[in-house]
Amino acid sequence: MHSFNALFVCASASLLSSTLALPTVPSALPLDRRACQVSYPTSMVESTPFHTAKTEWDFCISYDKQVRYANFNDIPSTARGACQLEFIFPAGYDVANSQSRQINVWKTDRPIEEADTWDTAPEATTLFGTVTLKSNPTEETRIVVNSGECASMKHFKFTIADNKEGGVVYRQQYPPTGPAAGMRIVHSC
Repeated sequence: MHSFNALFVCASASLLSSTLALPTVPSALPLDRRACQVSYPTSMVESTPFHTAKTEWDFCISYDKQVRYANFNDIPSTARGACQLEFIFPAGYDVANSQSRQINVWKTDRPIEEADTWDTAPEATTLFGTVTLKSNPTEETRIVVNSGECASMKHFKFTIADNKEGGVVYRQQYPPTGPAAGMRIVHSC
């Protein structure tokens, strides 16, 4: 019996030591977040039944009277992953949105050109998203519209979503003139 106990203790000790000697999985190291790249509209064009005007700064749409087109021609062909269309506003940024109107964001069949009129403007092909633009008085606001393949994220049309009077107005701003405000495409994250 003595030898059985000794054998049991030896076998147990041997098993325990081999268990303790197993390699342990190192704790996962936190991954560094890749810096995303940002592309801003290369042109923004306002279209009304009366005229078409190019403006780089003012975003103004109203029901059945004004729509906005934006072209993003600077997204690099090397952009990785999905491209995300979003609106960003610094804390307290002035976004005039009468009655919290939602806007529809459409992809279009081609870029808008300055010579286009209300009747010849690009056709909306796909509803890409619907959002309400507003800013928070105390912190930055980010409003994601949608994401998609970067090659398809070039030309957009912005309209009021419902058929009631109202409008949305803000001033598009790009660095280095100040903090980013308005629409942009985020990619290569």
